[in-house]
Amino acid sequence: MWLASKSVSPVPAKTISAQASLSGVAHDRVLDHPELGTIGWRMLGADHLPLVAVLGGISAGRDVDSWWASVVGRGRPLDPERFRILSFDWIDRLPDSTRAPGTPEQADVLEALRLECGADGFHAVVGSSFGAMVALQYAARHPDAVGQVVAISGAHRSTPTATAHRLLQRRIVTECGDAGVALARALALTGYRPETLLDRQFEHPDAASRLADLASYFEYNGRRFAERCDARRYLVLSEALDLHELDPTTIRCPVTLVGAESDRLVPLKQLVELQRRIGEQARLEVIESPFGHDAFLKSPELINPLLTRALRADEEACHAC
Repeated sequence: MWLASKSVSPVPAKTISAQASLSGVAHDRVLDHPELGTIGWRMLGADHLPLVAVLGGISAGRDVDSWWASVVGRGRPLDPERFRILSFDWIDRLPDSTRAPGTPEQADVLEALRLECGADGFHAVVGSSFGAMVALQYAARHPDAVGQVVAISGAHRSTPTATAHRLLQRRIVTECGDAGVALARALALTGYRPETLLDRQFEHPDAASRLADLASYFEYNGRRFAERCDARRYLVLSEALDLHELDPTTIRCPVTLVGAESDRLVPLKQLVELQRRIGEQARLEVIESPFGHDAFLKSPELINPLLTRALRADEEACHAC
């Protein structure tokens, strides 16, 4: 069943639109799926181009040409004149209300959209943070439908330390409801960003100025996030991060893993383990970004060459077949 949307909210309205974008024409659509529910998604690029799925963190949606504008657009690694780019809004409920969607269900959403497009498979699935977890999950669950995975700052499971941080954040939201989302998000930023970055950004000779600047920073970023995500959605997606788990040995396609030395949520030692367990078709690229887990958003000068190289290698392999 085909519907579409003029809205960019997580659950879009059921109307039709094709809106102009700096990266081409963005076609917003909605799929009503009997097992997965209502799925809002977006397509960039012409139908004849290789299909690439692009997935972001829990705060990202189908507007990939907006939240990842440094990577998606004309002349950039994910150019809609070279690739047909698919993105979607994370689902936060299922028709079967007895359970919440995790990364397996998000991966199945991607498969449902592939089938809806009539595509034989994805040329590549590119994911960052939560999206990297879903990309790896997709390769494990649908091994014949993907040519390559690029997973940035995401692994096969959550570390106990990352889970502990999110567990406390969810308890704040459980206690405070929607008002707690901004606070939980502000607390999360202390894990996303390395200590050295915060120390440098908020270094002041005056203690009162330092306190005021930090308070303003966390209030602003927490409020922005809370405007896009209510308490129930936050709890569902946050828990999905912690329950994420897959067997890396089931992944058969080529995988490029990208990690930042300063990332405390997805440490390099975990990516080294993941590379070893996937096998010889996996390679690990390490970047030196001061932005930790947010390197995929804040360091395009490091991410873009890696993506360009990975996607070019995939295209060359396809031409050689």
